[in-house]
Amino acid sequence: MNINNQINHLYSIAFIFLAGVIFLFESRSTSTAEFEEITVERINIVENDGTIRLVISNKERQHPGRMDGEDLPDRERQAGLLFFNDKGDEAGGLLFGLQEEGGHKISSLSFTMDQYKNDQVVQVLHQDLIQGDRVIPTRGFAVNQFPDGARLMDYLEAMDEAQTIEDPNEMQNRMMEIQQAMGSRPAAFMGMASDGSGLFIFNDEGQPKLMLYVDRDGKPRIQTMDEKMNIIDLIEF
Repeated sequence: MNINNQINHLYSIAFIFLAGVIFLFESRSTSTAEFEEITVERINIVENDGTIRLVISNKERQHPGRMDGEDLPDRERQAGLLFFNDKGDEAGGLLFGLQEEGGHKISSLSFTMDQYKNDQVVQVLHQDLIQGDRVIPTRGFAVNQFPDGARLMDYLEAMDEAQTIEDPNEMQNRMMEIQQAMGSRPAAFMGMASDGSGLFIFNDEGQPKLMLYVDRDGKPRIQTMDEKMNIIDLIEF
């Protein structure tokens, strides 16, 4: 076999190999399968271009979150589902688990929806704080709010810078300033809380301003709170 025939032979082999690889990838991208049961630690749902849209994961492999094309730093998160928008930014999730800390337990399930380029603003929450034989429930629908223009990545960057301050008091004061300027604050809650069951409405600063609820003794209450955080009964029953 002369040199030209050898080269042509090698080209033929390379072409057949390349065609086989393309066929396998094309088959893989268009194939479907049915399973009666699968056991996995994490499933990523992505678009054709690789943009992540949904993660179903256990606790150990849970996604840390993603914003502006970057994964957030690794952190402990509960098992569940995380949703991502068309740009790959985290948009909410359904998380559940049991945490044990400080001699008590917290059993929770939370369905959240995030503000664009920020954190959660709508939440359906079920949580039990377990202290020995005592169970303190929080169950309801919560709405949070952020100051105009606040963005999650700016908030995290500012908090990281604040944590480099050596003086503990100065660091704490700076973190409080960042929270007030860019952080989340409650807007409304409807459900069961420590004070009772009802509707709790907050002002733009996150301070409770109108509370309509039935307290733990079964007494209906309509209250507000002044600038010094004193509770005022609007109507007495």
